[in-house]
Amino acid sequence: MAIDLNRHLPSRGTADEASAAWEKLQPEGTGTRTGELLVPWKAIVPILLMIMTALASISFATLSARHQLGYNVPTWLFRRVNLDEEANIPTWFATCLLFSAAGLIFLIARTKQLLQDRFTLYWYGLSLTFLYLSVDEVASLHEMAMAPTRTLLELRGPLYAAWVIPAMAALAILVLVYSRFLLGLPRRTLGWFAFAGALYVIGAVGMELVAWGHIYQAYIARSGNWSEIVDMPFVVMSHSEEVMEMTGVIAFIHALLDYLRESMHQLGEP
Repeated sequence: MAIDLNRHLPSRGTADEASAAWEKLQPEGTGTRTGELLVPWKAIVPILLMIMTALASISFATLSARHQLGYNVPTWLFRRVNLDEEANIPTWFATCLLFSAAGLIFLIARTKQLLQDRFTLYWYGLSLTFLYLSVDEVASLHEMAMAPTRTLLELRGPLYAAWVIPAMAALAILVLVYSRFLLGLPRRTLGWFAFAGALYVIGAVGMELVAWGHIYQAYIARSGNWSEIVDMPFVVMSHSEEVMEMTGVIAFIHALLDYLRESMHQLGEP
């Protein structure tokens, strides 16, 4: 059921108006309590985790067969299921996760606008941030920073993954700007946000540095010919990176679903 929050946005931010607005959002003829979602929200996270596990398992088995056992895995299959490749099924799934997070944050922002919450703009900004991350996941925009950063800073070894430097700078700025917003969250929500964020960053940045530290010498010696460089340790590292990223986003989605339900309850209170 599509919900148009704009249609019912109250002109003044009184509690009565907010409550009345929320009642209009309820389906007619149902006894649904205020804030109850019309989807089995408890099933969403397990389903996402099962899909991620299936994709990671297929990818790891395919790469193990190719790099460890020496099987001639068809290129079309290899490229479409490899977690470390772009423009394939795992990339589509990761993009959907980030886009879903952006959508949930937007719903929270609209709910907060109905409640005239002081952090409404922060929620909108966070939604835009995750929308950008979803675009970056499929378009690899962050890689545009690699060549100029490598050249400017003359990077070697693990830091040859040069995009991590501007990314960490952007993250530090984001955390600084959002510090009051984060401290204003309920403790449970903040805990889940911190856990999800740490898992995502450790995967995206930490494992990227570890992987480049392992592969750097071979990468330079073979002029970036990945077919001659990739070995099983690198496969394990790259899969750990992608799995940690996706698990972090799924944990974040869990926190958003929980917080959205609480916000809906607040919206319906007299």
